[in-house]
Amino acid sequence: MRHRTLSYCAACLLLLMLSACGTKGALYLPEKPATTQPAAK
Repeated sequence: MRHRTLSYCAACLLLLMLSACGTKGALYLPEKPATTQPAAK
């Protein structure tokens, strides 16, 4: 029983790690935008 639980946990952890490989999106911190013009009053 303990062996089955450990195997199940290891399989779940492996699936979670592999699913992160397909994550899309920026892998860096975006730069701050250039200085903006103050709003006209």
